[in-house]
Amino acid sequence: DLIHASEAVLEKLRWKEIALVPQSSMNAFNPVYTIRRTLREMMLLEDKHVTKAEMAKREEALMDMVHLDRSVLNCYAHEMSGGMKQRAAIALSVIYSPKLLILDEATTGLDIKVQADVLGTILQLKKKTDMSILFISHDAELGDKISDRRVEML
Repeated sequence: DLIHASEAVLEKLRWKEIALVPQSSMNAFNPVYTIRRTLREMMLLEDKHVTKAEMAKREEALMDMVHLDRSVLNCYAHEMSGGMKQRAAIALSVIYSPKLLILDEATTGLDIKVQADVLGTILQLKKKTDMSILFISHDAELGDKISDRRVEML
């Protein structure tokens, strides 16, 4: 029961058990932080003693996982395309390997090629990990392509 859960319970679940890539996540990055700084802040939340070498290794693995060139780590969000920002948001959301990843309109506003790239990233994540994905979309055809099961709200 997440609605009535205490902050302590939510703290244990947030990002580790359940992670969210919100709608318009492309605009969620701090404009004065590089992608590297954003990822490192997230890593330091979990382990204040993580070394720079450990963080660098994890950052590179995350970039590889979402098919972004490692040079993106030094970019600010405004220097990236919509698809790059979306994949960076996915990398941020899976930093702790959650059991459930919620993607809310993950491909909205992306052109068809970028949408295909982002969907390919999501499908590869699904294959490579033991993560469940809740894919929220207004596009029923797209939902059918990516989902094992579909629930339609009328």
